[in-house]
Amino acid sequence: MTRKHYDWRLGEALPILGDHSVAKHEIFEQYLGIYVERLTRTFSQTMLNLTIVDGFCGGGLYRHRGGDAEGSPLRLLRAVEEADKTLNAARIKGFEVRADFVFVDENADHIAFLRDLS
Repeated sequence: MTRKHYDWRLGEALPILGDHSVAKHEIFEQYLGIYVERLTRTFSQTMLNLTIVDGFCGGGLYRHRGGDAEGSPLRLLRAVEEADKTLNAARIKGFEVRADFVFVDENADHIAFLRDLS
């Protein structure tokens, strides 16, 4: 059986991430940070509710240049966590980013792999 370029299965080697996908993941992460910043410009605001959907999310972890590299699900989770910490520290009344994440992939093995990371 031929293995697809990006294929995750529990107990098997991680797929190799191409440089073009690294750039795409960086753009996702930066965009989310800017988006949250724009939505929270009102200093009296103490909370932001978000729903983030990542279609074709994959398994969330890759091999890249001799190490592991996070895919879009992990990078999006981290970007929201960092935005929450930054906003909470900067606001006198505190701040909370409440985010719901929906990770979608047609391959059940990819979702199982992603769930196993947590």
